[in-house]
Amino acid sequence: MGLAGIVNEQVDKLLIPALLPENFYPGKTSMAALGIYGASFKLSIFMLLAIQAFRYAGEPFFFSQAENKQAPELFAKVMYYFVVVCVFILLIVSLNIDVLGKIFLRQPSYREALYLVPVLLFGKLLFGIYINLSIWFKLVDKTLVGTYISLIGAAVTLMVNWMLIPVVGYTGSAFASVLCYGLMCLICWLWGRKFFPIPYNWMGILLHLGFAIAVIYLVDQFRPENTVLNHLINILIPIAYIGAIVVFEKKKLNIKIT
Repeated sequence: MGLAGIVNEQVDKLLIPALLPENFYPGKTSMAALGIYGASFKLSIFMLLAIQAFRYAGEPFFFSQAENKQAPELFAKVMYYFVVVCVFILLIVSLNIDVLGKIFLRQPSYREALYLVPVLLFGKLLFGIYINLSIWFKLVDKTLVGTYISLIGAAVTLMVNWMLIPVVGYTGSAFASVLCYGLMCLICWLWGRKFFPIPYNWMGILLHLGFAIAVIYLVDQFRPENTVLNHLINILIPIAYIGAIVVFEKKKLNIKIT
């Protein structure tokens, strides 16, 4: 499972130099293109840090609540609000990527692939959803399922990178992670319904994800010419989002934990 996970995270760094056609990016070698992609990949660390923090705290919590009669409902709520927090991170980083790029990537050449950061962040978000979904095979002691799913994900990563890098360059690697983790989520959820059914609020989760994608796209398409107004909008949208969650859903957070 660990080896498959490494493939999912690192194989694109090996395949881009190997599969990228010569002069695909005019004036840049394949290694230079890899450096540009790697610089944008590093900015997905904001999502990855949140997921790792959740992982270290979440798994002991899941195990401690496994015998609770309310466990399925509780796990569903955890998933829902995990997605809410991750969507907030996706919004605030994606909408302010130009500013963050200038702060963390001082060389202008390294900022050429910043448009991929929302895609990379979304891929990491799907990985976080998979972390939530995967708790079922750990609780019922069927961890070999995780190996199978990870191997499928690794195969998808290799295949999509092999198909797309020669056609769309490092953009294909970014979308490969989305397809990989999206498929892993789907398989894990379908498999888990038989052994440990959890009433996930998929409608709400998909609405939040769809909202984030739509907002990021629309803001990018209709940026105001006024720089100050542009930055203000990019900051206020994530704040308004999380504020609306607190106002409209605070009552739903009440659940007894034993």
